[in-house]
Amino acid sequence: MTEHDLASYIETVGKAGSVLGLERMRALLEALSKQQGFSGGVENAVPAIHIAGTNGKGSVGAFLATIFSESGKKVGHFSSPAVFSYEEMFAINGKAIPRKTLAEIYTAVEMACQCVVAQGMEHPTLFEVETAATFFYFAREGCDIAVIETGMGGETDATNVMRSPLACVFTPIGIDHSRFLGETLHEIATVKAGILTEGTGVAVTGRQAREVLCLLQEWADAKGVALHVVQEDDIIPGTFSIEENGQIRQRFSYGAFSGLELTLPGLFQLENAATAIETILHLPKEFQPENLMETLRKALLNTSWPGRLMWAGKLPRGAILYLDGAHNPQAMERLLESLRYYFTNHRILFIMGVLADKDYETELSMVAQLAEKLYTVTPKNSRGLAAERLAESAKNYMSRVVACASTDEALRLADREAGAGDVVIACGSFSYLRQIKD
Repeated sequence: MTEHDLASYIETVGKAGSVLGLERMRALLEALSKQQGFSGGVENAVPAIHIAGTNGKGSVGAFLATIFSESGKKVGHFSSPAVFSYEEMFAINGKAIPRKTLAEIYTAVEMACQCVVAQGMEHPTLFEVETAATFFYFAREGCDIAVIETGMGGETDATNVMRSPLACVFTPIGIDHSRFLGETLHEIATVKAGILTEGTGVAVTGRQAREVLCLLQEWADAKGVALHVVQEDDIIPGTFSIEENGQIRQRFSYGAFSGLELTLPGLFQLENAATAIETILHLPKEFQPENLMETLRKALLNTSWPGRLMWAGKLPRGAILYLDGAHNPQAMERLLESLRYYFTNHRILFIMGVLADKDYETELSMVAQLAEKLYTVTPKNSRGLAAERLAESAKNYMSRVVACASTDEALRLADREAGAGDVVIACGSFSYLRQIKD
């Protein structure tokens, strides 16, 4: 497979959609491991941390990966979906996989896929291909540790094939992907709790609804795994500053770790950072930094992650533009909480594009409480909701709504309305943020 072939291959395989279950994934990994000479399974070649949840997986993973990198480890980080480039999903020490290397990896994985098909199974899905490619890439490159995020699921997620992860980490679990995971919070949390296996070293969780926390504790007890919970009272917010260009810096303390600073904005990032710290504290000694405090200071300050209250520069008339992939009510609530905190008494305009299978009615009702004006767009995605339909729904909650033919038009109109000191936030779905950034 050449670099030129990649795009068409990804598009073709992607047409299969999402299919939960592990039988085909295990067959794929068995074929790939045999072809590439990994007797213990390519998925078990690198010690790993497994992360599941509804929101915050990417940020917690980014904090962990940066901490390991700052401590001298060679760390692989797998996260999906991609925001700005497909290659960014497969990163080692913060660097996305080169496209030429990705073509080589996918060539090997496709050979293994054909073995799966020869056994009478369907061709693996794109996420299964991506997950297998991740395990192979990190193993081939000799990573010391890997940070692996689930897709939308848990127990039947393609990533849930590792024999003995060092840790299973849970970020906040909420209602999302109900068509696949269940209609209730209990059903969804049960699926995500399924990454806990008897071989897991330790479990860590951030903030959860009470019923979710009880379920995780029951599951951990049943598997004989210690569960450590981030204590919200130990997270102490400090001061924050907004630099002239609009970038946000915030300070906080977590337990005995004081004077920490983040350039990854959002009040919710304090909790994500604390979850990463709590995980580090309970790993085997060989995976903990020698100078923990200094490493944490450097790593948290240097962690970046695309599409999370991400500063994207200024519009021509001076308004500050931010991008955020909030795509469900839980994430939208956290985004609005941060906007109120950072931008009290500022006019805030929203650009919003959503996927049709999301709970956008609830999101719109929330956005209406803060938005000075809303511009709707259509994401370039097969599931994208038309801007006109989103605008029609939005008018049930607010009056100042404009449906736009393109993201360029939305930016142009927002710039015309906003001025210096105002904030424009593009949110609703990761799938169109690249259009805004470009």
